[in-house]
Amino acid sequence: MKKTFFSITLAVLALLLTAGCSLFNEFTDEIPEGYTFYTGCPVSFFFVDEEGTDLVDPSDSSTYPVAFPGQMRVLSMKELDFSIYETEEDGSPLIMYNDNTNSLWKDPEQQRWSFRTWLWGVTKEKDYRMYVYYGSQEDSLTVSYKYLKAGDPGSEKLPAGSSWGVEILSMRYNDVEVYVGNENGKAFIEKPSQGGETVVHVGSI
Repeated sequence: MKKTFFSITLAVLALLLTAGCSLFNEFTDEIPEGYTFYTGCPVSFFFVDEEGTDLVDPSDSSTYPVAFPGQMRVLSMKELDFSIYETEEDGSPLIMYNDNTNSLWKDPEQQRWSFRTWLWGVTKEKDYRMYVYYGSQEDSLTVSYKYLKAGDPGSEKLPAGSSWGVEILSMRYNDVEVYVGNENGKAFIEKPSQGGETVVHVGSI
């Protein structure tokens, strides 16, 4: 299976769950240990009911999925409303929120709102579990990484001047594999209208 490589292009953040959120801004020849980073996500998520109807209403922020690293708390509705920024991407509406780490984009092909999020990780840890909330429901998204240093086999994939990066090996939404090696993957997160267990569909519904 072809692996898609995602470089770390943003500043690496100090571990968010510890006291004192100082920034780690310098890359070194060795991968630093114990720092939280974030990178792009190769999968778009569509939240639908059992009929395939879009559950996202752009005028109602209570229908927005929200993703957080680790066990961080969910934003209050007041905080979420304050963080919303509306723009366009490729001619379609784009809504950014949660400090621009989450977004909703109106997919013209699907005619549904796609949810996109940054993926978090902690350096030198292979697996990282983050959480996605839809209303009061909590889902998990687990990402497995491979770390790559300058000079390692395959390091030619690193952008010029970068000393390290990550390769996404797998992504599991509620323990269902949703990443199949392409940059434009799709996963449909079915939330039954009468409650019940969330169902994950990969590729189509």
